[in-house]
Amino acid sequence: MIPKLRPNPFSYASMRYRDGEPVELRVWSVTRSRGALTRNFAKGGRADFHDICDIVMRGEAHERSDGPLSLGDFVVLAALGLWAAEPDLIEPIFIEAPIRSAAASGPEPSPGDEFALRGEVWLQQGTGPSPAIPEAPLSCLSPARPILWHRGSPFEAPLPWWPDASSLAVIEAVRRGAPVQPQLWPSLGALVDRGILNHPTDLPIEEADRRRVL
Repeated sequence: MIPKLRPNPFSYASMRYRDGEPVELRVWSVTRSRGALTRNFAKGGRADFHDICDIVMRGEAHERSDGPLSLGDFVVLAALGLWAAEPDLIEPIFIEAPIRSAAASGPEPSPGDEFALRGEVWLQQGTGPSPAIPEAPLSCLSPARPILWHRGSPFEAPLPWWPDASSLAVIEAVRRGAPVQPQLWPSLGALVDRGILNHPTDLPIEEADRRRVL
């Protein structure tokens, strides 16, 4: 019995464009037989560069495509590791880092306490890629939505979090400069513990002064 080919969930293809034309193709894939592989193809390096790019794009849109893939197309996709036989596939382990209201630890904030976002946060809705990280491979992330991305500084990698409704309410209140209601203090503490929020006194002096002026 011939094993069935299907899309490899542990694979990712990205293209670099110049003047609207693809000039570089990068493919990353992991299979049981070959392990992790990364391949780069340049426009000037292969005569069939545009044909490979076309096959990769049609392979990614296979379920939405009007025309079926040919046998030759499947051979190319399998050689790149974007498709593979079912016994050769490694199912991704979904990663999810929730932010949930936790029992308050330590002293509760007083009405006069102020908190601020550390760095930047943005919300990803639906199944599309995050606009701030357009080429991020998301296949290992949990399909749960929404995803709250947080980048503490330009020198830190963005991290995905899965917040509950009260955590989102706290972030919105802090953004508007509104007081955080006492019933949301456990969520406030959870966000501080994860470094998404902090007290202005924890910020560098220049940054704290800038935020006070704003």
